[in-house]
Amino acid sequence: MKTLTAAQSKQLTDEKHIDLYKHFVKQGEEFLDKKYIEEWKEFVLWRIRDTYKGRDLTDCLEIIKLLNNGQDFPIVEKIFYEQDHSLLSSSICLNIIGLVCERGQEFKYYIKNKYIFTGLTREFCGKTLYQIQAIKDFGDVKKGDIGGWIENEKNLSHEGECWVYDEAIVCDRAIVCDNAKICNNSQVYNKAIICGNVSIEGESVICGDAWIYEDAKIKDVRFSG
Repeated sequence: MKTLTAAQSKQLTDEKHIDLYKHFVKQGEEFLDKKYIEEWKEFVLWRIRDTYKGRDLTDCLEIIKLLNNGQDFPIVEKIFYEQDHSLLSSSICLNIIGLVCERGQEFKYYIKNKYIFTGLTREFCGKTLYQIQAIKDFGDVKKGDIGGWIENEKNLSHEGECWVYDEAIVCDRAIVCDNAKICNNSQVYNKAIICGNVSIEGESVICGDAWIYEDAKIKDVRFSG
C-alpha cells in the first residue's frame, strides 16, 4: 500500500489511527474496484476517528463483497439488518456502499424503497396518477405485484407493509402509511391520512381531513373529515 500523504497524516492523531487506516485501506484494496480506492480512503479517514473506530467499515465491506459476488438483494438486505446499525450508522453505510460498489446505488435504492412506478399513467380529476409495482416481498405483497395508483411517493410510505391494491387511488396530499391497505376501487384524496392496520375496501371514498387509524375496516363508505 502507498504511504500516507502529508494531508492524510495530519488527519491521523496517533499510531492507533494510522494502524486502523492501513488496516481498512488494505481490506478495501482486496474487495474494491481500483477506481473506488481513493474514495474509500477518504471514507476510512472519516470513519476511523468516530467513536466506533471504523466498525461500520467492516460491515460495509461485508455487504460489498456479497454484492460483488452477485448475491441477491433480499439475502444481502437480511444480512445488512442483522448487522444491527443505528439509524445514523445505517444511513452512513448505505451511502458508502452506494459510492464504492458497482451495484451499490441499486442496492441502496432497493433497501430504502419497496415499489417503483410501472410507467403506466391515468388521469383522475385533472391529476396524473402513476401505477406502482412492488420490488420486494412485504406483508401479503410479493415482488413484481402490480398495485394501484398514486400521484407521488408522498402518498404511499416505503416503510411498513402499507400498500395500494387493485384499481385504488391515492392522491393530493393524502398519506397511506404503517400497515394500511387501500383496496379494490377505493379512493383516498385531499388531506386524508390512513395509518395503523386500517383496511379501506370496495368503493370507499375517504377525503377532506379524514384521519383513520388503528384497526378500522371500512367498506363501501364515503367519509370526509
